[in-house]
Amino acid sequence: MLFKKLKIFLHKIGADLVGITPADRMREAPAGHCLADFLPGTKSVISFGVRLNTTALRLLPSSRVGHMADFVEVNNLLGRLSFNALGLGI
Repeated sequence: MLFKKLKIFLHKIGADLVGITPADRMREAPAGHCLADFLPGTKSVISFGVRLNTTALRLLPSSRVGHMADFVEVNNLLGRLSFNALGLGI
């Protein structure tokens, strides 16, 4: 129930994609890249994403300035989504 609430919340505030999976699905990651290496005891992994401006991506390198502006804006949005998700008490 909590995962469903989190997904709905993140979509509502701007996430285009939201995924949640048990942390043990990543147990076979290469050494130094396993979640348990960084956050032992973690039970779930939450990931979310925001669409980038595909036109700016297709026109690289001539659209570098536009792409960088979009990159900064998307990363700011991802930061705000993370901060707001933490506010749910997750």
